Amino acid sequence: FSGCSSLKSITIPDSVISIGDWAFYNCINLTNLTIPDSIATIGEWAFAYCRNITSVTIPNSVNSIGHYAFFDCKNLKTVWSENLTPPTAIFSKDNIWNAFDGCNADFAIFVPSQSYNAFITAPGWSEYESSIIDDGYYFDDEFGDIEI
Repeated sequence: FSGCSSLKSITIPDSVISIGDWAFYNCINLTNLTIPDSIATIGEWAFAYCRNITSVTIPNSVNSIGHYAFFDCKNLKTVWSENLTPPTAIFSKDNIWNAFDGCNADFAIFVPSQSYNAFITAPGWSEYESSIIDDGYYFDDEFGDIEI
């Protein structure tokens, strides 16, 4: 789908376990993105330059995110992470991650309360410490978000 300017919405099927490198790169009109609980990896540059995405939820199943995965998604304001453990940041050969660089100036990553300290200290994620926010919820795999 890389460079598909007519793509506006994508619901990735539950049968998919990985979003490959450059999969939706430069899909400039993509506005709606649904990532299912089956996804384990989000590849490098996977959604880079998808400038009309405003929000994305990263399910607890995601265990790694490639470098520049959401790079220059200028309208991306909100990332909801359900992850109890920060997904591993897959760095480039130049030791760069920058998965969310170039996103909206008011960009925020909401994480479960019990994961906040892990996120702000994790390799790669710590670069975004000022954008990481405790969402006030405890995430439970069985029941989902539970307000605390």
